[in-house]
Amino acid sequence: MQSHVAFHNVDHSRALEFFIQQRSSRLNKLLWRGEKISWVIEQDSKEFKPVLNLKLRNKQFKVSAKQSNAFSAVNEVIDKAKRVVNKFHAKLRHSH
Repeated sequence: MQSHVAFHNVDHSRALEFFIQQRSSRLNKLLWRGEKISWVIEQDSKEFKPVLNLKLRNKQFKVSAKQSNAFSAVNEVIDKAKRVVNKFHAKLRHSH
């Protein structure tokens, strides 16, 4: 499943978008039916700030990072997002 990627205040990069789609495909495997992700890539002065919007069941989460390298920032966001998804799903499993 393709993830929506929007670029704000930064030039569109097909290489970065491809990288995001690749990394997102691994994250999508952790998601349950009906859960979605979308990306917004921003730039603050010289730092890239990718923001991942997670819609998990009835909750919304935003995961972000700031780095001078956009690809490293995306990797950091993916790592954080995996922890958020796993923690949220574990909480749901134990609440039933």
